[in-house]
Amino acid sequence: MWSDPDELETVEDLRLALIELAGPTRKQSSVARAIGKSNSSVSDLFAGRRGVTRNMVLAMASAFGAPEDLERWLRAWKRVQPSRDRTPPQRQLPFAAKTFVGRTVEMELLDAVLSDTATGVRQVTVSGMGGVGKTELVLHWGHRHQDAFPDGSLYVDLRGYGSDLPLDQSAALADLLRGLGVPDTDQPTGRQARIDLLRSRVATRRVLIVFDNARDAEQVEALLPGPSPGMIVITSRSGLESLRYRRDLVGIDLDVLPDQHSAQLVAELVGSADDPALMESVVAGCGGLPLALRVIAGTAIDRPGGLATVVEELNDGDHGLGLFSAGDARSTVRTVLSWSLPALPPSVVRTFSWLGAAPTMEFDAYLGAALAGIGVVQARDHLRDLRRARLLIEPRPGRLAMHDLLRDCARQESDRPPDDRTVVDRLGNYYWHALDRASRMFGPTSADRPAGPAPDLAPIVRSDAAVAWLTAERSGILSFVAEAFDQESWPWVYRISDASWRVFMAAGFHADAVRLHGQAVEAAQRDHQPGHLLSALEHLGIAEQFLGLLDDAIRHLHDAVRLVGADDHQAADRTCGILGAAYSRTGQFEQSVRWFEAGLAQARLIDPDPDLRQARAQSNLGLAYQRLGRDQAALEHLDPAIAAARAAKEKHLLAIALNNRSLTLRRLGRLDQARSDVLEAHDLAESIGDTMLLAEVLDSLGALLIDEGRPEAALEVLNQALVRHQTAGEVAAGAETQDNLGTALRRMGRWEAALNSHELAAAVAASIGDRNRLAHSLLGCGLTQIELGRADLAGPLLQAALLQARETRNKQLEAAIRQVLG
Repeated sequence: MWSDPDELETVEDLRLALIELAGPTRKQSSVARAIGKSNSSVSDLFAGRRGVTRNMVLAMASAFGAPEDLERWLRAWKRVQPSRDRTPPQRQLPFAAKTFVGRTVEMELLDAVLSDTATGVRQVTVSGMGGVGKTELVLHWGHRHQDAFPDGSLYVDLRGYGSDLPLDQSAALADLLRGLGVPDTDQPTGRQARIDLLRSRVATRRVLIVFDNARDAEQVEALLPGPSPGMIVITSRSGLESLRYRRDLVGIDLDVLPDQHSAQLVAELVGSADDPALMESVVAGCGGLPLALRVIAGTAIDRPGGLATVVEELNDGDHGLGLFSAGDARSTVRTVLSWSLPALPPSVVRTFSWLGAAPTMEFDAYLGAALAGIGVVQARDHLRDLRRARLLIEPRPGRLAMHDLLRDCARQESDRPPDDRTVVDRLGNYYWHALDRASRMFGPTSADRPAGPAPDLAPIVRSDAAVAWLTAERSGILSFVAEAFDQESWPWVYRISDASWRVFMAAGFHADAVRLHGQAVEAAQRDHQPGHLLSALEHLGIAEQFLGLLDDAIRHLHDAVRLVGADDHQAADRTCGILGAAYSRTGQFEQSVRWFEAGLAQARLIDPDPDLRQARAQSNLGLAYQRLGRDQAALEHLDPAIAAARAAKEKHLLAIALNNRSLTLRRLGRLDQARSDVLEAHDLAESIGDTMLLAEVLDSLGALLIDEGRPEAALEVLNQALVRHQTAGEVAAGAETQDNLGTALRRMGRWEAALNSHELAAAVAASIGDRNRLAHSLLGCGLTQIELGRADLAGPLLQAALLQARETRNKQLEAAIRQVLG
C-alpha cells in the first residue's frame, strides 16, 4: 500500500500513491474535473510521462485525501525531490589491464571491508614493493564494485615514488573536491578549510576514493575523511604502519605472485603455455613480480620464436634471470627493461632515454620529438617501436604514457651529466613556440615572438583547437615552469608566462595562470629584467581579476605602472587599460574612467590617427561610461571603436565593442539596434571560440530578452551563460548573470528562486569586493522581498543597496533605489 505519505521514498512512490488515493479505477476525466486540472495533465500523471509537481500533489490531496493529511503529502513531495546540489557521479578510476590473475585472498579482504557496516570506517591500505601490482589489484576490485558506490569513484595519484615530485596536499584536496562537484572557484583557500569541506562532502556519500602511490603516512593522513558510507583505499610501497595503528585501518600486504599464478599470467598474455620447462624458467627468473612478467610477455610477443628466444637471450651473459631475486624493485625493473632494449635500434633507445625527462606522465609525439631533438615523423616511428616493446602505453588516442618506474629506467640509459641544461632548453623552446602559436589564435599579442629554430608543432588553426591543446598539455607546462624555476633558468619562466597568458585566460585556467605568472614575477626580479617583470605583473593582475582577487590585482598593476618608462607609450597604454578594468570590476567606475582615459591618451601619443590601439581603449572607456550612466559619452567612444575594429576585421575586439554598445542601447530603449549588436557579437564570439566572451554576450542577450518581455527565453540563455562562466572560472561576470537570472525569475513570478539567485550574486560580489554588483544584487533582493509581501525585510536590503550605490557614485542606480524606497 502506498497510501501513507510518510513512508514514500521516491517520486515514483509518490505518483503511485496519488493514483491510489484517487482510486485506480476512477476515470481520468472525472479525476481531472475533481481537481480542476486538464485531462492531459492527469493522463500524464497516470502514465508517468512527467514529474509530479507540487501543484498536482496539492490538488490531488485536497480533492481525495483527508484535510489533516494535506501537510504530510506536501512534506512527502518535498522529501522525494532529487537532490539539486550534486553533480553526476565521477568515475575516475583508470582502466585496469584486461588480464588479471590470482589475488583471491586480497580481493576477499577488500570485499569484507566493503561489507562491514559496524565500524563506519572503511579504510584500507595496500602495501608492497614496486611493480608488485598494488594499483592493478585496487583498480580491478574497484571496477568490479562500481555499483556499490553510486556517488562516484575518485582516483588521486599522490606520486609518492617516481621521478615527479610528490603531489602536495593542497593539490590533492583540490582534485578531490573537483571530483565531488566543487569547482575551483567555490573551494576555500585555506588547507584546513578544504579538509573540512572534503569531510563534510564525503560524510553522507557512498563514494570510493583511491589514493595511489602514497609516499608515507604524513602525505596521506590529512586527506582521509572521517566515518562515511563510502570507502578509502591507499596504495603505497611503505607499510604505513603508523597510519594503520592510529586510524585502525585494515592493512593488506601484497606479496609477489605464486608460481602457478605467474605462469598463468604469462600464458594468458602470450597466448600459449606449450613448454612447461620454458615457462618454469621464466617464472623462476621473474620472481613473481607482475611488472617483470608483463614486460617479458610483451617482449616475447614481438620476437620470432616467442618465449624461447627471449629466455635464450636473457640467459646470455649479464642478462641472467636470477637478477630478479633482488629485493630492490627499481633494480629489478631496470633489468627487465634491459632485455627489451637490445632488440631496438640505437636511435630508438636514445629517444627512450630522452622521454624519461618528460615533464608529465602523459605526452604526445610533438613533445617527444622536441625532447629527443628529432622531427615528429621520426619520433612517431620511434614511439611506435617503444609501444610495441611495451615500454609505452597509449591511454588515449595520440597520447602516450610511461610508468614511473620505466621513466627512471629511461633516465638510467642517458649519458647526460647532472648539470646538463639540454632538457630544459629543448622543452623551453618547444613550449615557447607552441604557446605563442596557441595564444595568437585569439588575436595579436604584445609578447616577443620566439627566437631560434621552431620545432615541429601540432597544427592549431582555430581558437577552440588552441584551448583543447592547452587542456591536454597544461600539466606538462606547469611542471616544466616549476622545474625551470628550481633550476634558476629564469628566462624560460618569464618567456612561458609571456607567451601563455592569452590562451590560459581564454581556456579559463585562471588559478594555474596566477601560479605561473607569480613565478614569472619572481624570476624576472631575480634576473633583473624590468621589461619582463612589467609583463608578468600585467598578466598576474589579469588572472587575479578573473579569480576575483581584485585587491591583489590592483596592487600588482600599480606595481606595473611604476615600472613603465616615461617614453614607453605602448606599455603605458596597455597597463592603464588593465588597471582600468580592475577598478571597473570593483565598481569604482570613476577610477576606471580615469585609467581608461589615461590609456587612450597614451594610445594617441603613439599614433594620432585612429587605430586598433585607440579602438580598444575607447571600447573599454565606453563601457565604463555606460556603467556610470553617461550613455551619450559611452556611445561617443563605442561607435568609433566598432568602426575601427570592423575596418581592420579584428573580430575579437569587434565582438567586445558591439556587446558593450548593446548595453548602452538597451538602457536607452533602442532595443532593435541593441538586438542587432548583441546577435552579431554572439556570432563573432562563437566563431573564435572564446568561452568567456561568449558567456558575456549570452548574458547581454538574456538581459535584452528580459527587457523585451520574454523572461522564459531569457532564463534559458542566462543558464547557458552561467555554465560557461563556471567552466571558465569567471567569478565576477558569473555574479552579474546570477542577478539577471533573478530578474527573469521575478518576471515569471518565481519569487523564492529569484531571491536565491540575487542572494548568490550578492555573496559573490561581497567576497570579491565588487560594490557596484553588490548594490545591484541587494536591490534585487529587496524588490523580491517586496513581491513576497515582506516589506520589513526589504527595507534594510534597500538601504544597504543605497549605501553601496553612493560609495560607487553610481547616480543612476542610486536614483532607482530611491524610487523604490519612495
